[in-house]
Amino acid sequence: MKWMPVNQKDYAKSSQRYKYQISRMPLSLGIDLGTENACAAVYLDDKIKCILNEEDVLLPCYISFTEKGLLTGKAALSHIRRNPRNTVFGVKRFIGRTFDDPLFQEDFREFPFHAYNDNQKIKICVMCKEKPISLAPEEVSALILSRLKTAAEASLGQKITNVVLTIPAHFNDSQREATKAAGKIAGFDDVKLIAEPTAAAVAYSFNNADQNPKTFMVFHLGTGNFDLTVLTIKNKSTFELKTTLGDAYLGGLDFDKMLFDHFANVFKHNQKKDILDYPCSTTKMTMACEKAKIAVCTVVDVVSLSFACFCNDIYFNSKLTRSQFEELCDPLFEKIMCYLESVIKDNGIELSEIYDIILVGKGTRIPKIRRIIRSFFHTRELLTTKRSSTAVAFGAAIYAAIIFGDIQSEQLSLTKVVYRSIGIETSGNVMTKIINRNSHFLAVHLALLLHTPTINQGLPFTYTKGKVTFELNFDGILTIAAMEEHLTSSCRIIRTNNERLSEEEINQMTEDFEKYQKGNDEDKIKLFYTESTESSLELAESIVRSIDTNKLSPLQKEKFEEIRTDFLEWLSSHPPVEKKVINERWEKALKLLEPSVLFDKEATSTFQEIK
Repeated sequence: MKWMPVNQKDYAKSSQRYKYQISRMPLSLGIDLGTENACAAVYLDDKIKCILNEEDVLLPCYISFTEKGLLTGKAALSHIRRNPRNTVFGVKRFIGRTFDDPLFQEDFREFPFHAYNDNQKIKICVMCKEKPISLAPEEVSALILSRLKTAAEASLGQKITNVVLTIPAHFNDSQREATKAAGKIAGFDDVKLIAEPTAAAVAYSFNNADQNPKTFMVFHLGTGNFDLTVLTIKNKSTFELKTTLGDAYLGGLDFDKMLFDHFANVFKHNQKKDILDYPCSTTKMTMACEKAKIAVCTVVDVVSLSFACFCNDIYFNSKLTRSQFEELCDPLFEKIMCYLESVIKDNGIELSEIYDIILVGKGTRIPKIRRIIRSFFHTRELLTTKRSSTAVAFGAAIYAAIIFGDIQSEQLSLTKVVYRSIGIETSGNVMTKIINRNSHFLAVHLALLLHTPTINQGLPFTYTKGKVTFELNFDGILTIAAMEEHLTSSCRIIRTNNERLSEEEINQMTEDFEKYQKGNDEDKIKLFYTESTESSLELAESIVRSIDTNKLSPLQKEKFEEIRTDFLEWLSSHPPVEKKVINERWEKALKLLEPSVLFDKEATSTFQEIK
């Protein structure tokens, strides 16, 4: 069963229309801020439109810092092999976490860029214009959000100050606040949050809901995380969440990691070297594993992994079959099955209550994932969409238009639930639950307590006996109020900890970001030139991939490296030129390589096609 059909041609048409249309009403953005890609959408003329970036609706969440400036999106992604130490990505995996968090430490060891401990806050260190700079994960996310904001304002012809950002349903308080801070730094005045599975359900109901209440399960397996959410769609504008469960380290990247660990061991066994000691080669293997995963899950049953490493001194070549992939990733499949069982049994839900399963995220395309779901629910039908990569952004755009008043619609009723229980530590190191898991947001919870020394932590007075109030707002941010019995001492605080940015830090980052955004004309020209250059360099990577490197001699490989080096030197020694000139120069340089591929008909054909 297909839902929410999307015509890609509409994007191009709407982009042209946006450039000349000045809306008379304020517009709000809905942004799906993913681990791998980001997508912005807007509700306009009773339709949802995606904002184009680099002629695509998806913007890769990559930032590359170079000697000429900053690259974002596809340009940064194409730069990762040549500049792994200064290309930042995947920050959604550790936004809102502390540096000493074991999950961060385990996950970060395979990222090529550096990070250091700044009073328990994570700071990423890179070189930009030959100067070292450090950024918080919130600032990196802000760069992505700013790119989307700029593209939207240029297309819509007006300033946009309101946004709804999507987050995993299982994000904790710190991660939610960090995401909101990123939106503030990027220049948005009002930032609201919505869980990714909920946004997908809102998008589904926009075209499919009727007046008969139905219970759905949203199965969201993205690049960086996994969420299961059970909710009832009562009608087009009324949603009631029943329960949600998720894992911040169960996504497409974790499947890639399973493959990486396997092939890294193969490499170590064959070459007696650890590939993690070589950032460029680590990046190549990571990208090769991702491509192999996609291939065996969608196109073929067996695929080859091959790439040159250590400056082409070593050539790695291996194979991966679909059955081998499923065997290597079996621990992840087992975790998914456990989550499915838990979300049903722990909440007393009968399988017969689930009307349908909505699949969201690239990970749901994995054949075994679908077999697991069909087997568990004893069904053959799953709700999918060819445009699953934009479904969450669509839902966020609808939600933004309603809550910010961009459209006249019946009031959206969205009942959210708490992902995990919240409480305080009492005597005997026992947790006293104040807010139970799956409790509704926008509720006030009271607790009458006797003398409890541990509760004094973070309060500006000694608390002995009285009342503590816990309150969750609509974004899931926790506020605590405490009042001592028989005294007038009281305090109302937003939960504080080391990983949370203070208001002063957010304001300073916002101010610095605005200065960077203004820049001078020379910097803007350099930035445009660099991005144009990177687009041409992406052509080089395509040509390399099209050539059967097994048939190239070491001398021929060396010749190509000389060609590319000379071309890069030419680019760096010339002022900004048009992309057409860059491509002509590159094609001229490639003529020196052409004899090297003439003996391979398929490679020659591909070579001529790319030229």
